[in-house]
Amino acid sequence: MVSIRRTLILWLSLFFCIIWLVSSGLTYYSTQENVAELFDAQLFQAAAIVSQFDRINPYTSDEQILRQKIYSHNYDKKIAFQIWYDDKLILRSFTAPDARMADAPGYSDKDFGGYHWRVFLLIEENNRRIYTAERYDVRNELIRDTTLDVVLPLTFALPLSLLAIWLTIGRSLLPVIRIANIVSKLSPQHLDPVAVNHPIPREISPLVTALNALFAKLKTAFERERRFTSDAAHELQTPLASIKTQAQVALRSDDTEAKRHALQKIEEGVNRTSHLVQQLLTLARYDPGVIMRQYENVKLDFIAAETIADLVPAAYSKRIDIGLHAPEQVILHGNPAGLKILIRNLIDNAVRYTPADGKVNVSLTMENSGPLLQVCNSGPGIPVASRERVFERFYRGEESQHLTGSGLGLSIIKQIASLHNAQITLYDDPVSSEFCISVEFPKQESTLQ
Repeated sequence: MVSIRRTLILWLSLFFCIIWLVSSGLTYYSTQENVAELFDAQLFQAAAIVSQFDRINPYTSDEQILRQKIYSHNYDKKIAFQIWYDDKLILRSFTAPDARMADAPGYSDKDFGGYHWRVFLLIEENNRRIYTAERYDVRNELIRDTTLDVVLPLTFALPLSLLAIWLTIGRSLLPVIRIANIVSKLSPQHLDPVAVNHPIPREISPLVTALNALFAKLKTAFERERRFTSDAAHELQTPLASIKTQAQVALRSDDTEAKRHALQKIEEGVNRTSHLVQQLLTLARYDPGVIMRQYENVKLDFIAAETIADLVPAAYSKRIDIGLHAPEQVILHGNPAGLKILIRNLIDNAVRYTPADGKVNVSLTMENSGPLLQVCNSGPGIPVASRERVFERFYRGEESQHLTGSGLGLSIIKQIASLHNAQITLYDDPVSSEFCISVEFPKQESTLQ
């Protein structure tokens, strides 16, 4: 499992080590350049000072050697100089060789006496040549000491910095650990919002907000599922009990007609239960908490015509005149399966609740505001006092108690309409005195050609 703390510590430690290495290298090379310039300047100054000596006889026959004095210095063996007149060595330090230390004027590097030297040659007008030299180990020692003076404090500070990083990251991640502990104690029965008794860092606040929103949705979903399960169990209990009773009657009765009647009731109960289960499954599928993403352009007039053709036998058995008014093609961008269920439930309810010799009229038009579906019937309709409740699950008014049904049809219609941002209106047509249900869909941006 990936650890944020471990990742941060590893990367920050790596960056700090890289910075330490880069700064150490830059310090070394910067010190080397500065020391080189400083010592080259000293060689030049030394040559200039020696050039001011005028008490040396250039025509003496003996070479004069400046011997080490009793008062010596640690660096006196690491510097050297020579004074030449023409081809004659007049004066040299005891560290300088007998031969010339350089061939060309200016700065150069030479090896003599078993060491590597930095040499400077100054040539004067009277052909006097002044050589000054310094061993490279002097420079290297100074470079090393200067670099260590800078790098050693950084080296000692590096572990302390890494420790500070570890402690800081650990302390910064404490709110995450606290929130994780709070969330771990939650249960599906108690999905309360995450309540933190201390300030929440700005970076974690969106996470807490998202968690609380998720918990609220889950809490609503669980409550809906519990309510749905309870209602479904209650609604299924009645038809199952009726089927069981009729089965017992059929088993105990010796009368053939009574058995046939009981079996007929069992068949009706099974059909009603099957319809109820199908409605329950449909309701669960098209619950408002489920987002329908399989949208496409759907021909509503074609679906309406197909549905009416399927319901013609049921309408014919009740001598109901059922018709469709769709003067133009009506296309909606939505979920095909959901729209089919919506239209079928509307027309099926109209046929179911319309008395014999009645009428059911289905109308599909394209209005300026969008597609409009209207289903009207000559039945008793829904009382005004019950129209607010007919979309509730399992609600059945007194006017529908004598008919088979589950009380879920309009609830499913409402939910599918909501998923398509449609508005449902129940009203009595003042002209035809028919009860109508209209579904007004929003205006479509693009449709099929």
